[in-house]
Amino acid sequence: MSALSLAASMGYEDYRPHLVVDAVNELHPLGREGALDAVAAEEGLGCFWVLRVLFDPPLPPVRLGEPVPAPPADTLERFPIVLALDVPFLVVRGYDLGGKAQPVSAHIDELREHGRLREQPLRPATDPEAVHAAFVAEWRGAFGDEGLAEVEPLVDRQLISVG
Repeated sequence: MSALSLAASMGYEDYRPHLVVDAVNELHPLGREGALDAVAAEEGLGCFWVLRVLFDPPLPPVRLGEPVPAPPADTLERFPIVLALDVPFLVVRGYDLGGKAQPVSAHIDELREHGRLREQPLRPATDPEAVHAAFVAEWRGAFGDEGLAEVEPLVDRQLISVG
């Protein structure tokens, strides 16, 4: 099974940053169009997270409903992903859907037209303490302490797969 297939199949509870890293690094050499073609051939929630890391902002917003926990007033540019020392953290437990969720294909279409592939593959740090500190600095830089206590347990659970 490809790294992209593994990452695409992740839900919220089984999110693992290293699977997104592997998928991004597998797709990066394909270039923008090749990577988007590969993602278009997959199905799964994890494709949203891969695209948010594979491409540089600005990125289209993820329209899956109301994120849980709700983000602070301003969001980070890759939200619901926060990238800390090249480790991508998912900072939501899910979404409360009030209508029809946006398909991944909407992101692919937008990125085909306006997307800019990241310049380099990911090189994630392997020191969990340094990664945690970098995450907290990223979060506080955007939001101060607002919401940090709610997302830190999610990040701590994901840190298990770092290193």
